[in-house]
Amino acid sequence: MSATESRRDLMARRAELRVCVVDDDPALVKITSRRLKQAGFDAEGTTDPADALLGVRASKYHVVVLDIKMPGMSGHEFLEKALPIDPALLVILVTGYYSIESAIGAIKKGASDYLCKPLEFDRLLATLDEFALQAAEKMHARQLDEQLLLNADFQGIIGKSPAMLEVFDQLRKISRHFTTVLMSGATGSGKEVVARALHTLSPAGRSEFHLCTCSALEDISLDDGILHWKQMANLDRPLVTVNPAESGTLFLDEVTELPLHLQGALLATLQNIETGRSRGNDTATGLRIIASSSHDLKEEVTANRFREDLYFRLAPLEVRVPTLAQRAQDIPLLVQHFLRTWNSVYGTSFRGLTRRAQIALLHYTWAGNVRELEHTICGAMMVGSGAFIDIRDLPKHVQNPGRTQPTPDWKPMSLADLRRTHVDRVLQVAENLTQAAAILGIGRTSLYRFLKQKTATQDLQKVS
Repeated sequence: MSATESRRDLMARRAELRVCVVDDDPALVKITSRRLKQAGFDAEGTTDPADALLGVRASKYHVVVLDIKMPGMSGHEFLEKALPIDPALLVILVTGYYSIESAIGAIKKGASDYLCKPLEFDRLLATLDEFALQAAEKMHARQLDEQLLLNADFQGIIGKSPAMLEVFDQLRKISRHFTTVLMSGATGSGKEVVARALHTLSPAGRSEFHLCTCSALEDISLDDGILHWKQMANLDRPLVTVNPAESGTLFLDEVTELPLHLQGALLATLQNIETGRSRGNDTATGLRIIASSSHDLKEEVTANRFREDLYFRLAPLEVRVPTLAQRAQDIPLLVQHFLRTWNSVYGTSFRGLTRRAQIALLHYTWAGNVRELEHTICGAMMVGSGAFIDIRDLPKHVQNPGRTQPTPDWKPMSLADLRRTHVDRVLQVAENLTQAAAILGIGRTSLYRFLKQKTATQDLQKVS
């Protein structure tokens, strides 16, 4: 890159950085903000920290250069009020009374830098240029994230983890020819989203996707070749009415919720559909069935809660949707997807999460899977402010998931006791001392020495 191009890039970066200079000396504010403008920054100044705080609330500034000792609001007080509003805000504190202790204290409270008076403009300029470069790199990273999010969208499913890529590959393979599929996975893992993707990929993708919640059903009937699914609270009209001979997909959400007598009706219906196909109906246009379950159907059959013949009808083709724990690397992508989706709904403009909020999400155990993650992000967007969701915007149980409790049979022991216990277990499974030494990663001489010391200790304990 030539010097001219480098200069052009530098000025472009400076123009994107909005700076506010705050000091109780009007002359200093005027001179500093004017020189920053001449250097290419989008700069302004004020003598009132409260005005600067209002600008922060309006997402007006990227950087605030602030004198620590100010009437009405000190620099430390400004930090405490401004950073919760915008955790991404960069604050440079300026003081005429520098000390190592005060500098460390300011950094701990969230200051990005700590400068001395009289203010060295070249030092300030270097710091702001560094901030401008970081901002440009973050913008580039966000653009890459957006592109990655687009590339990670498979028929409305967000994911790039190996577990999800395996699901995508399976959907591609079975989409053209499936007639009945079992969609298994934990509650909240996204079985309906995956089912809709399979429907879209199939030849019936332009036909209707019929959603039927099995827990709400009271009756199933097949009259005059028309399939009727009636809802408990509304028996006067069908919940779902479909013609098995026509194209489309019927999604049976949580099929294990069907009572046994309705399971028999479903089995008869599936057999009638299959009979119709065998008589010449085109399988490319006939009704397709996707049944979902968050329970193990084999266990349900064993417990006599699910018909074995219906299980055999559904089970030959199964798509297993992974839990969020099995696809944890998709969490950042899912978060960005939810932010983009719900920003338009809520009228917000969140760009992402702070670092500590990201860490909290990655360390939390998502028992409710993708659905729980989405609800968590939606709740945080309702209470959050500024451009980034912070950890304080997350539910308490996500902020502090608690320490893992030790198992009941665990008890604290010294390192020496732990070492002896481990060696004893290795000796129990190894065929000989040579193999045991190899497993332990030590030489046979060291193992002999350990056993000799152990024997001597045991003899000493017997004597005492």
